[in-house]
Amino acid sequence: EKAFDSKEWVFEVKWDGVRAILFKNYNSIQIQSRNGNDISRLYPEIVNAAKLSLRGRNSTIIDGEIVVLNEKGLPDFHTHQHRMHIQNPHEIMSLSVKNPSTYYVFDILYNENENMEGLGYLERRQLLSSVLKTNDTIRISEYIEEKGTEILSSSKELNLEGIVAKHKRSIYREGIRSRDWLKIKNTKTQDCVIIGYTRGLGSRVSHFGSLVLAVYSAKEKKLKFAGHAGTGFNDEMLGEIYLKLKALETKYRPVDKVPYLNRETIWLKPVLVAEVKFDEWTRDGILRAPVFLRLREDKKPEECVTEADKPSSNLSQVGNEPKSTKAKNDRKSQEIKSNAIAKAVVTNPSKVYWKATKNHPAYLKRDLIDYYDKITDVILPHLEDRPLSLSRYPNGIYGKSFYQKDWDQKKPDYVATAKIHSEHRGDSINYIICNNKETLLWVANLGCIEMHPWYSRIKDFRSCNTSTLLYEEKCGLNFPDFIVFDLDPYIYSGKEQKGEEPQYNIAGFKAAVDVAHELKDIFRKLKINSYLKTSGKSGLHIYVPILNIYSYEQTKSFAEVIANIMVTKFPKKVTLEWSTSKRKGKVFFDYNQNVRGKTIASVYSLRPTPDGTVSMPIDWKNIDEVYPTDFTITNAPDLIRKRSDTWYAILSDKQDIGKLISQAQEIY
Repeated sequence: EKAFDSKEWVFEVKWDGVRAILFKNYNSIQIQSRNGNDISRLYPEIVNAAKLSLRGRNSTIIDGEIVVLNEKGLPDFHTHQHRMHIQNPHEIMSLSVKNPSTYYVFDILYNENENMEGLGYLERRQLLSSVLKTNDTIRISEYIEEKGTEILSSSKELNLEGIVAKHKRSIYREGIRSRDWLKIKNTKTQDCVIIGYTRGLGSRVSHFGSLVLAVYSAKEKKLKFAGHAGTGFNDEMLGEIYLKLKALETKYRPVDKVPYLNRETIWLKPVLVAEVKFDEWTRDGILRAPVFLRLREDKKPEECVTEADKPSSNLSQVGNEPKSTKAKNDRKSQEIKSNAIAKAVVTNPSKVYWKATKNHPAYLKRDLIDYYDKITDVILPHLEDRPLSLSRYPNGIYGKSFYQKDWDQKKPDYVATAKIHSEHRGDSINYIICNNKETLLWVANLGCIEMHPWYSRIKDFRSCNTSTLLYEEKCGLNFPDFIVFDLDPYIYSGKEQKGEEPQYNIAGFKAAVDVAHELKDIFRKLKINSYLKTSGKSGLHIYVPILNIYSYEQTKSFAEVIANIMVTKFPKKVTLEWSTSKRKGKVFFDYNQNVRGKTIASVYSLRPTPDGTVSMPIDWKNIDEVYPTDFTITNAPDLIRKRSDTWYAILSDKQDIGKLISQAQEIY
């Protein structure tokens, strides 16, 4: 990242040490590394100093970095690293005197059992200063406002690693990389998995020559070769590292492709993580001139990804973050203010909506609101003037859920509704219409994880509330903007309970991809433009935009023609069976969604899945490279920001299905 200046940000030194959380619980002090290991015994001087610094406090949790300083008062990681591996209690105590550590504290998470994570950063820092009594061993990491460029330059002169930029109003996010905390380094570095080593020659004949490195591809969920590091070691390191390597030797190569090897290579179990500095990445994804810096025992192999922290164009997510002024408890309401446009009262912001899994920490209600706040600009055009069916999960995805169409309660003035005649009920339903950011956030606060808009738009809000008007062009709701095909794979993972629908699995999704390719070929012959998105669950949604002069009855007839073509041409892959028991092993080609009042999850809608997946638009050329689990509540906003709305053209790309139907019948 490049340094920048901003009045909305503060800048701190990036300490070259070990990230650590310190827990004070009455008379007990515990220090925990970033991967959850108890490292208290390694730093007895910090444990003792913390008892003094937090005297009078019963329950406090603080966050900071443990460093060992040299005679100039600068971090010396090589000396520190030796302390990290000592097991003998007498030697640990001796080194705590000879090479004492310093704990630079920069955040407070809990104070007297109250969660402070929802406070803005500066509010937490003020609280930290009032709670923590500093001394020679425990210090507060100072920050400077606005002048990031100057601070980075000063850090470079002192040979420091770099700086950390933090937005003044950023909340604390456990275990999540946020664009509100940015690492800005003086040197390019990369965490790599050590997957092998070459035999040493000359002075290194008793050790190793170079380390073979790999990085983890989160997209492909596998390790990929990244090059060799043969420099940066001293004699002491060579011996220590070589002992670790010998214990991990294996016959199996941990990566599937290796473009080159320097010498005879011994492969290793992919366990150890090394940090290297390097010049640049080559076009082939290889590190140019990597130099070993250290082993990272606080990092897991799957954390060695190449994706770096990236600021947005306005440098922050926080204009869109829930800001609490006091955060007395989680039940208090908060107000989100985003770019001075959206205002919505958020109730129970810390309620868990997605439980923590091995893939991610728990996602809270505030994360749901935050997601829709960030993607408002791309989702609103797909919701505007369309009746919205509310899919509500007031207690998260594992609680009870329900659909709501008729809104008969109080609502804010900025929320529009439209009375629409229901033939089934014989009267009108008062639908929510989501035409602005305020409404979107208000709907999300109701616990609406999914957004379910109609396929048609209202032209005149006063012309849809009787059975006669509903069918007229003036109302507009009888004339959809697109035809939808829902590809739902009935390939079972083997983990389902009896009678349960198929769970997401790669084989099932690939079956849907295969059917999508076949459908695309038919569309190509018919010269039909189509748009593709993941369902956010196990399948795919394919939209065909049309002139909205055809009724739902006509569009369903067209969809049925296409469905019959598909099941005739590909009977072993496709089924139209309504009975779920008869769909097994095939992809259910659902064309029945093309009915007035039916809905499926909107493009960019979140889905109530364990991983918090998103229904994401895909370019047809990338269909073989993606999986539904690639797009989640945490990464989708950044992906959307980079490429804007790839589905925007669907709103203007209108096709005449009258001609298309006759073409389809002639060809097939």
